[in-house]
Amino acid sequence: MFAIIADGFAADVPKHKKQFNRFLKEFLTCLTDKLSDDKASIALAGLGNFAAIVPVFMGADALPKIHARLIKYGDDLVAIREGIKLKWMLLCRYTTCYGRFVQKMQCQSDIVVQNFSVELVCRLLDAYPSSAIYVKYQAELAIVSMADAFSSTDVMKRILQHGMLLTVSNRIDTPDGVHEFNKSSRLLFEYEGLWRGCLKRMQGGALEQAMVNAMADTMLTILQRLDLRYQLEADTAESSTQYTVALYVQWLLPSARQLPLVSAFYRLAAVISHLLAANSAASRSPLLSDALASDYASFVVQVSKAMPQYHDELLIATSVFVVATPVSMVDLAILVPALKQALALGVFHFDTAVAAVEALERWRSDTVVPFYPEVLPLLAPYLDEAANQSASFQISVLRLLGSLGGYSRFVVEEHHAARDDVDKTAAPLTFPVALDRVHADMSIELLLRQMRDLAVTSIDRPVKAAAGGAYHAMVLYLCGKTATLPTAKTHASEKSVYFDHWHGIFPSLVQLAADADTITRSLFAPLLAQLLRWFSGIAALYPFEAHAFLDAIMHGLSCVDDSSGGVRDVAAQSVATFLKYASKQPPTSRANTVFSAHALMERLFALCGHPLLSCRVGAALAINHMYRDFREDNELVRTYALSMAKHVLVALKPPDDPNAVLPLVHALAHMEKILVRRAADLQHDDDTRVVLGGTDCLNLNAFTTWLFSNVASSAPTFRSNCLRLFEQLARMVNMTGSCKAWLTQFQKNHSAAQLQYIFAPPALTDIS
Repeated sequence: MFAIIADGFAADVPKHKKQFNRFLKEFLTCLTDKLSDDKASIALAGLGNFAAIVPVFMGADALPKIHARLIKYGDDLVAIREGIKLKWMLLCRYTTCYGRFVQKMQCQSDIVVQNFSVELVCRLLDAYPSSAIYVKYQAELAIVSMADAFSSTDVMKRILQHGMLLTVSNRIDTPDGVHEFNKSSRLLFEYEGLWRGCLKRMQGGALEQAMVNAMADTMLTILQRLDLRYQLEADTAESSTQYTVALYVQWLLPSARQLPLVSAFYRLAAVISHLLAANSAASRSPLLSDALASDYASFVVQVSKAMPQYHDELLIATSVFVVATPVSMVDLAILVPALKQALALGVFHFDTAVAAVEALERWRSDTVVPFYPEVLPLLAPYLDEAANQSASFQISVLRLLGSLGGYSRFVVEEHHAARDDVDKTAAPLTFPVALDRVHADMSIELLLRQMRDLAVTSIDRPVKAAAGGAYHAMVLYLCGKTATLPTAKTHASEKSVYFDHWHGIFPSLVQLAADADTITRSLFAPLLAQLLRWFSGIAALYPFEAHAFLDAIMHGLSCVDDSSGGVRDVAAQSVATFLKYASKQPPTSRANTVFSAHALMERLFALCGHPLLSCRVGAALAINHMYRDFREDNELVRTYALSMAKHVLVALKPPDDPNAVLPLVHALAHMEKILVRRAADLQHDDDTRVVLGGTDCLNLNAFTTWLFSNVASSAPTFRSNCLRLFEQLARMVNMTGSCKAWLTQFQKNHSAAQLQYIFAPPALTDIS
């Protein structure tokens, strides 16, 4: 319909100019106003069809302006990690619209445009299997639009490489109603219909041929790693995979290190580990050379250390891979944490439970004995009659425990009386019960502590769900009791009588909001968000409780003891929520509270300078989550943007693994966008920036000078990011648009000795 309207408008420009402007104004509201998804989808569809006639009515300068607004809208759309299934139509329509604008503007050679387009289509491909069948055709329209825009570049090859890997991937949890052609592999055959539909819509010609060629190149790139040689002797004693395992490992290791968040790599690595273990058990010649085996073992260690940051499907894939590693290659102490994680996840995912129990059977008993007290209690849920496990699997678990002899006693944990101790300094927490003629106050302090421990630590799902529901109700009751306290307090600087209860509750709320159990998570994730909003409004009345709340969130942001990276993500989201509510509070009410933006930034910047990588990564995750709210607040950007960029760069100084600091790199990329877009507001001096950022953050020129002074740093990651950011910001100082102009002015204002100190600092020249 919009295409027909656009053709009609183009037939008589002077006559339809007014109607065109009205249509375009309505379409552009979707990029600024918060419309419903349906209205925004319709507006994006119309805007995409009008891309061809915009220059006719408004001139060539209008396209870049609309493109800039599309980029900003797309950043928000891509940043939505949760609930993407609900925005499927919006994502497809936006991708189609963006592809048509790129084609009309002839900006296909722009690297930023290419990367953003690839990210859009890859997100669309990830959500394709779970979309409704009657709107799947929208993905075909979006891919055809992108293929038409980037027909002469390698963008489609990058997109198709991601698509081919998804095509051969398998599904962890198959929902009802999905037809599976092969039950054992669970391949995602939905993508076959997508590729067929795209080729049909291209209707022959150069575009279809280009996509077929790109698809063939992608498949050849995957297949060229295969060794198709075979042996003629059918009864040979050697394994038929001995020639291909080394080739697979040589391809897999660099690919997985470059893209550590792709779970398909870890599934392939698990298969390779099983082949290596079988070859070792058969006492055959090694399949890997010594150097390659050492590299493979170091890769296992890296994945094991990174597992606390992962969650959901990626955590399952990595844990299964690590426990499949032969114990002859890696120290058992490296594998045990992955085994514990796999056993905990196996309660909800049967295949993971099988992999964990098989690994425990495969390991030698003499080496694993010291770890029995911490491993065997995790087998208790598999023996429950109500457990969602097959009878044959429960029998295999019983046989395993029987073979362990007396060590099977560790399945039942010893009861520690200390856990039942209640904090004697806490105020009584009672629940009034009105009977027939008696009014009694029932103490629930001990019950609160016990329900909290069960909800956090229990691996029995029915018990965990029941305890979580009871604990949730008690926390709500404590909220009501606390809300009635202000009239009883004499000073706002005093602790409330329920402070000790809140102090013990806050850390558990963060853990339960990120729990692997869906019932528990659905209870406490909304509760955590509600408490964040509530305490943001009463922080002046309850400063000690608010301070303890923020301490618990910061601890979750930097803690590495949790078995799931979801705790860190929830803490990062909570910090972003804290900042949002802090910016909404009146300045007079938040000046002296922990909910002020200054107090939050001070804590985040302290984490950026922490020697532990987990603390620095946690700060980066918080910055990534607060990016959208931060960039829209002019006061926050003017005051903290330069300081935040500086502290994120300083966090990259320690010599850490490049894959481990990816959240820091992403946070720096967000800050780079803000600094470039808001460069005009950062030109002038502002003494408030010096408080947290130092004199190097007084203005944009001072910050650019600090970047230039670190382009010869000995830290490679820090050095490269300083240089990249300097190249972007030097052109924005005084809005000259030229990096050369800044360097010329810097050379005039500084001596040769100062320049020598920058390019050859004493740390590099001193060899004594």
